[in-house]
Amino acid sequence: MATVRDLDARVDDLEKSFLDLKVHMETMVMLGKWATGFAAATLVTVLIQSFSVAYSAGRLESDVSHQSTEINKLNDKVDRLEPKIKTQNRNSNEKFDKLSKQNDRLLAELRKPKAP
Repeated sequence: MATVRDLDARVDDLEKSFLDLKVHMETMVMLGKWATGFAAATLVTVLIQSFSVAYSAGRLESDVSHQSTEINKLNDKVDRLEPKIKTQNRNSNEKFDKLSKQNDRLLAELRKPKAP
């Protein structure tokens, strides 16, 4: 038969085992809460970043589309102006040639010796 001292030692051992188990369980619960909180915070951050990137991508696509439209308009204007510029350039060259010939004639007249 067990004595009171043996039973008391057995109760002390059980209490010690229970406290060890309780500390271990509390630690595991705290780690679980921390891991869950970290995972939730990471998930929320990823979702927010995903929405932000999607919004930025949509806005960028809109801006690029608008700019490409403007570039096409400018290309059309350049295409319409090109013949006019060529015509003006040709006319300017003709005027320059005409003035150059007049200048050459005037210089030739000025270089001629004058009769006394």
